[in-house]
Amino acid sequence: MRPPHQRAEVAKLLASGMSDGAAAHASGIPRATVRDWRRGGVEREAPTPTCPRCGGAQHDPLALDRRAYAYLLGLYLGDGHVVATRRGVYRLRIYVDGRHPRLAQRVVETMQLVLPSSRAGLIRHHTDHMLVASQYAKCWPCLLPQHGEGVKHERPIILDGWQDGIVDEHPDQLVRGLLHSDGWRGTNRVVVNGKTYNYGRYQFSNRSDDIRGLFCAALDRLDIPWRRMNRWNISVARGSAVATLDAFVEPKD
Repeated sequence: MRPPHQRAEVAKLLASGMSDGAAAHASGIPRATVRDWRRGGVEREAPTPTCPRCGGAQHDPLALDRRAYAYLLGLYLGDGHVVATRRGVYRLRIYVDGRHPRLAQRVVETMQLVLPSSRAGLIRHHTDHMLVASQYAKCWPCLLPQHGEGVKHERPIILDGWQDGIVDEHPDQLVRGLLHSDGWRGTNRVVVNGKTYNYGRYQFSNRSDDIRGLFCAALDRLDIPWRRMNRWNISVARGSAVATLDAFVEPKD
């Protein structure tokens, strides 16, 4: 709706004897609106802007909760799935081991932060011992453009420029999300001269070269040393590096 002072200005112009067209030209208000005001009608509301890509309400990726989005992106790349439902609506699902209900609840809370307009929920998978956090929206293909047919490791996974900007700001949250989905924190036991030493270690496993590359690039941004264990596994085992990860990657339990 237009501010009251504009309507008052048009009323004065019409009262001076101007036609609808002349008052519209003088005030910059559309002629149809001037005519409706003169007749005492209700101003027509402009149509709600829509996204040309998904057809849903217009959204701005740069206006997202960027920290929460970086974490959600890591979760999605690890154990997430976007599927089309009816009427152009998509469902985002993040799968969490049933042994980690607190983690599953954090996933739901993160979804809600990223997309407050749509309610996120949590259900238990009917066959596997899994919890499924999910949320419906038309805009998921826009907010997660890595969505596509088939499994992720069989298609390219490349971030859009705006996603790169968010990851540059919050590489720790991308790492956190990836470790909470496809990662593990355990203990290395080494025996030296009959004495056993225990060392903390993180391990990340994913079959996608692109996703492993994103994980390692984020570690590099954080100056966290890592090494490739084998084809699909990345290890972080240096004491100072493990301590750095411990500072922001809370336990799954």
